[in-house]
Amino acid sequence: MAFARFRCSAVLLAIAALSAPSLVLAESFEGRDICHCYVTGLSADGTAATGQLNGSNQTFHWTWVGGAQPLGRGTMRKLQTGAGTPAISADGKVVAATIMDDTRTYGTQGRWTAETGWQQLMPPRPADGAIVDRFDGGVFGMSGDGQTITGLYWRNTAAGGLAHASRWTKGGVVNDMGSGGGSSRADDANADGTVLVGWDEDPVHGQRRAAVWVHGVKTVLDDSDWPSEAGAVNASGTIIVGQAYDPATQRTGAAMWTWTGSAWQLRHLGVLPGTQVGGMAYATGLSDDGKTVVGTARRFFSPSNRGFIWTEDAGMVEAGKYFKDRGYNVGKKIEIQSVSAISADGQVMGVAGVELSTGATRSIAVRRVSAAAR
Repeated sequence: MAFARFRCSAVLLAIAALSAPSLVLAESFEGRDICHCYVTGLSADGTAATGQLNGSNQTFHWTWVGGAQPLGRGTMRKLQTGAGTPAISADGKVVAATIMDDTRTYGTQGRWTAETGWQQLMPPRPADGAIVDRFDGGVFGMSGDGQTITGLYWRNTAAGGLAHASRWTKGGVVNDMGSGGGSSRADDANADGTVLVGWDEDPVHGQRRAAVWVHGVKTVLDDSDWPSEAGAVNASGTIIVGQAYDPATQRTGAAMWTWTGSAWQLRHLGVLPGTQVGGMAYATGLSDDGKTVVGTARRFFSPSNRGFIWTEDAGMVEAGKYFKDRGYNVGKKIEIQSVSAISADGQVMGVAGVELSTGATRSIAVRRVSAAAR
């Protein structure tokens, strides 16, 4: 495939800063085209990625050098729908996603490597597992070591929740992670799979509540009257990001929970400047040190999303502005709708948006070349 590569040197940025009225920070970036697709995960060093291709919704495996490879067994052609979020291991060699089963009749959980291809993870299913609307489960995350896959499985009864969070471990089976009386889902795992994050429905009112499972024991992180979710966790399992309602601003914004040694402490990261009632922000990824958080946001109650980047120093900044202020104008190529993934060291970000020339969804990997002013 063809690659698009863009770079802006620190020298040129410094010259521009002398004449331009706005500040241009002394950093440089380069970008590599991924594909017409939506990127959902990056390896620890950002040189490999996964996500879903446009149209077919098929999972792909991408490398910085080799480009994108469709992995097959997508559910869209057979079932006219997709489910789940493809995930990639820290070394970039394992992909997990929702796939067609071996008989090509229903959707299920799958794990891929270049050596083995796709491995179907169910059956066996949990005791109450069932095929519901042509799926028996879906993949939403994976541990960094590629040995634990998270998501949900569908149940044969709506009592106690039609879907429950699930965990598959290599050499084992898909396990029910339980719920508080409604449905639940596990969206991500830390490096070794001992910490899972996701959501658990309130058994009375039904709203999603951010939740964490540590060694299989669930804790509800936000038990308010407002919906919340936990979407990503760092390698050590000590920092979680997602979404929660902030009473101070009356906005549902990006949120961070940090383990203090005895409890999970909530920090509201906020929303984009100018966000009105009905707007929101949702954190989808973080660097291992928690100093950079990425995600998607909207300023109004509409489907017009914008990617954001949050840092301790700058706070929450729209992604297009963040890059432009640092001399890298992604906005000339795409309108960024989400920064959907970030590498463990925070140096590579997976950016998805609308390609201005075609209107198609396109993803690029943006890599920080110089970190002089983070």
